[in-house]
Amino acid sequence: MLSPDRTVRARYDIGPLVRDVRMRRMELVPGVLSGGVADHLAALTARAAGAPTGAIHLADGDTLRLAGGFGLPLCWTELRSVPAGATLASLVLTRDSALVVPDVIADSRVPLDAPVRVAGGGAYAGSPVRDAAGRITGVCAVFDYHPRQWHAAELAAVDEAARVCTALVAA
Repeated sequence: MLSPDRTVRARYDIGPLVRDVRMRRMELVPGVLSGGVADHLAALTARAAGAPTGAIHLADGDTLRLAGGFGLPLCWTELRSVPAGATLASLVLTRDSALVVPDVIADSRVPLDAPVRVAGGGAYAGSPVRDAAGRITGVCAVFDYHPRQWHAAELAAVDEAARVCTALVAA
C-alpha cells in the first residue's frame, strides 16, 4: 500500500486525457508553441480579469505547452515543467469545464505542489480551449497572488479568451 504522500504523488503523475493522449508534463516557460498572438491574448485576459498573470496552455503530444503567457512567476523558470496531473489546468481538462478557485491554499482540490501554489498564488480561474470538433485541447487561465472572489465580468473575460483560443486553434 502506498503511503499518503506516495498516493498523492501517484495521483498527480497520472495526467488527464486530451484527444485520447495522456498528458504527462506541463511547460511553465515559453517553448515551441509560445509567442506573438497568444502572449498578447494572455496579457489581455489577465488585464480584463484584473489579475497579474495569464497563461494559455495547449496540448502538443503528451505535453501541455505554454502557448502564451503574461506576468509569469520567475520561479517557474526554475521548475521548467511539472507533471500535468499536479496542475490546476489538469482539473480543467479532467472536468471539461471552467474551474474557479478563490483561495488556492484553502481549496482541497489544489495539488500541494501545484505550480500556482509554488509561485505563491492565491486565486485561479481557468476555462477550456477546444478544437474544431469541440474536444478540449488546452486551458486559458489567470491567477492572482492573493485569495479573492472573482467577479462575473472577470470570469467572462477568461471564458471569452478561451473561446478566442478555440477559434485560433480551429482555424
